[in-house]
Amino acid sequence: MAPINFTKLALANSDDQFLAAIDSIQRRGHAVQLDIHLFLVAVASRWASTGDVRPAVGMVNKLIEALPHGVRSNAIKAWVETHLGFVWTQTDLFQAGTTRHADLSIKTLANVRWWEFKPEPAYKPMDFAAALLSLTTRADDRLQKPDPRDVIDAQLLRIVKGAASGKAIGFDDLLNAVQSLNQTERSNLTTYLATSQGLQSAA
Repeated sequence: MAPINFTKLALANSDDQFLAAIDSIQRRGHAVQLDIHLFLVAVASRWASTGDVRPAVGMVNKLIEALPHGVRSNAIKAWVETHLGFVWTQTDLFQAGTTRHADLSIKTLANVRWWEFKPEPAYKPMDFAAALLSLTTRADDRLQKPDPRDVIDAQLLRIVKGAASGKAIGFDDLLNAVQSLNQTERSNLTTYLATSQGLQSAA
């Protein structure tokens, strides 16, 4: 089969070339994810045979840095943490954990492919009511275990919870809640109301 010229695909006058392009993407995608898996298994095998974890950590970190943004790097990281015992640090790099080379089971990890080990979560369309309920529940929990960095107004939370439950809220209650906010809290509220990102992350 002739290679697909994706830069000229828009000029194709039939669906056949588009379908061929899909087949090409699928084949190359499978090949890339399998190559990544074989690379990880090879790193583990080399570590198991030499006993030196340092090259293994270095190679895995180089792989993570080289991954295209479209590859599910978090799934690979989860696989590495579980099967190699490496620890992800705040510097966005792995470091060796407590796992020893003698603890590795190459046969086991070779049969657990990273994309199957941690499948991609299913897409969830936004459910505003559920997102709001989740957000208020999280806020309640944080009030019980406060973090000094949190900005949660208890009165405003009460009003929002009432709205989420369908309870009627008077304008005066809402106005009082907003007026009770300090400048930073009002700014945060304005930013939050201007975007749905906060509610989506709470879903």
